[in-house]
Amino acid sequence: MTRLRIYSIEGNIGSGKTTIIENLQKTFENNPNVVFIREPVDIWQTIQDANGETILAKFYKDPAKYAFTFQVMAYSTRLSMLRAAILQNPRCDVIICERSLDADKHIFEKMLYNDGLIDEVSHQIYQRFYGEFQDEFQLAGIIYIDADAQVCKERIEKRARVGEETVALDYLEKCQSYHEAWLSDKELNAPVLKIKTNEEVTYDLTCPNDKGLVWMMQIVEFISLTNVQKISPVESLDDVCGRPLERFEEFYNPNI
Repeated sequence: MTRLRIYSIEGNIGSGKTTIIENLQKTFENNPNVVFIREPVDIWQTIQDANGETILAKFYKDPAKYAFTFQVMAYSTRLSMLRAAILQNPRCDVIICERSLDADKHIFEKMLYNDGLIDEVSHQIYQRFYGEFQDEFQLAGIIYIDADAQVCKERIEKRARVGEETVALDYLEKCQSYHEAWLSDKELNAPVLKIKTNEEVTYDLTCPNDKGLVWMMQIVEFISLTNVQKISPVESLDDVCGRPLERFEEFYNPNI
């Protein structure tokens, strides 16, 4: 039996993670050995006060009050979904998740703590909570969906998702800097594939030159390569992706 490998799709709010995952799911729809876990926003939307305001909206509106509460909830829901996916798919080889437990710790909780929005005692509690499960769900690779903060801001405004009305540009810039610091850390144990997603693409999988298709092939190539060889963190796409089309077809179609 092959070892289960967990890959995360990381990136800023509005960077294009959801669109990437939706198209990856189409790419792998004929492969039962690949399981996807979406960010549990739907679960977060069900956690509301008596007036119907969600925890996500409360956090964005008053982060000083809800920072620790939100981070514990985010971590616990991701953990629950990971365990459920493994239990329900005992033969799967690959899990691809939208954001990871590691991102919660190294980006969002860390940023809130550094900004004084999570106090020292709460921070220590969170660290202990994270430490209980860090070895259980180690990442085999990270796909970083990188878009400039201004581009992310424009996309957030365009999609008008409930709870995101108060997301400011400076917050997105800070998130971007924390992503880059984490993913360039020499202590990071997982290889990283970085894809720049400032431009809008169609994801026309019938067109060989479509940029969205190129991104899909690069991701599949990255997953395939990390299964057979060690890749050092933050490789360039040219280094990681040798002959993407052939390996793309080979990997996503288990019948070949």
